[in-house]
Amino acid sequence: ALGVDAHPLVAFLEDAAPRFHQIVTAGKPLVAAFDGASADAFGRAISRSVALATAHHGIGYVPGCVELGDFDATSTAIAYYPTGAAELLDPDLLAATFERAWGATEERINGSPWEGMTPYEVRIVGTFIRLGWVERAHVYMDWLMGLRDPAGWRQWGEIAWRERAPSRFVGDMPHTWVGSGAILSILSMFAYEQGDALVLAGGVPTDWLAVGRPVGVRGQVTRYGTLSYTARLVDDRLVIEIGAGCEPPSGWRIDAGRLLGTGGAPAGRLSAVADGRDLEVDAGGIVRAPGGVRRIEIGR
Repeated sequence: ALGVDAHPLVAFLEDAAPRFHQIVTAGKPLVAAFDGASADAFGRAISRSVALATAHHGIGYVPGCVELGDFDATSTAIAYYPTGAAELLDPDLLAATFERAWGATEERINGSPWEGMTPYEVRIVGTFIRLGWVERAHVYMDWLMGLRDPAGWRQWGEIAWRERAPSRFVGDMPHTWVGSGAILSILSMFAYEQGDALVLAGGVPTDWLAVGRPVGVRGQVTRYGTLSYTARLVDDRLVIEIGAGCEPPSGWRIDAGRLLGTGGAPAGRLSAVADGRDLEVDAGGIVRAPGGVRRIEIGR
């Protein structure tokens, strides 16, 4: 299975190499020969496997399983998180995979007949955020929240049915695999890893900021420490204040163009300052700030 089994192994191999070098016996490395070559080789194998499978089955999406050539965007989603292995796959195939997933979901939301589904799909919400599809992500999440069972409880079963009667098999309930996927997708709205950087407020809708109250998180665990921050609008400026305890090596990323409603406007339309120093804003309205700064102000 390309989704469930393969991508996590790539992440393990990439993460394991430096750790194995730290294991010592009698003062000598236990696995001195182990390096990142295994991860690189396995990554190339995945890329090649996907290419061969799509050609063999004549499909235009990432297959969930090479033997079946089946469509399984829920499994493919983990190429983005937690494995960070999306760069191994053809970006056009990935885009087609999740466009198809959204199309099927939109049809169900708009009333097309369906009988049952697996709420594992909630992990796709986090993928949509990473793709920049923020509005779609929230529509999807709102619909999934309506499938909790019993209605109003903070849980999902393994299977959600369109009709609640008659009683049918729902699998484990509460299903913690689904629940953990929901938590991770919701946390992605506030911050997610992009290489060695952290993207802040990448899934925060603009209307959350418009209500005049701070938006943010307190104590979100990341690879680079525990993150706490608030983002708020002050007049026409976006002010982000970041607590101590988290310092991503490649810094912070903020899609100011989206959050301030300039959406892809030329960089000259925006200015940014971090701890009193000017920052560059790229042509798409993305602000990049060093990981050590604690206050970022962005405005038109």
